Amino acid sequence: LHYTAEKKDVEIVEFLLKVEPNHFITDKNGRTPLHWAAFEGYEEIVKNLVENKKDINLVEFINNNKETALYEAVWNGYMKIVKFLYDHGAKINHKNITGWKPLHFASISCQVEV
Repeated sequence: LHYTAEKKDVEIVEFLLKVEPNHFITDKNGRTPLHWAAFEGYEEIVKNLVENKKDINLVEFINNNKETALYEAVWNGYMKIVKFLYDHGAKINHKNITGWKPLHFASISCQVEV
């Protein structure tokens, strides 16, 4: 599921969501498939993962740096994904391991629109 979320293979992601319902599987950095899809800007996969799970805990799941998928989307300026995650419960005031919020990420990565 991580690999297909990272590689934008929507059809395989949809299939795997049917047979492997554990959306909380993490890689060595604590990232879920949602983190990867948000990082890569794959809107359709982000939507599939969130809407298939319908669990606020997925949107708020933190990696080893205490960052949610929102941080990944903000860093790369994927405004549609940022809005989608926010609309589905992502907290904009969440602090990561260094005390930074998504707004800090937007600032240092020059994502003015975000």
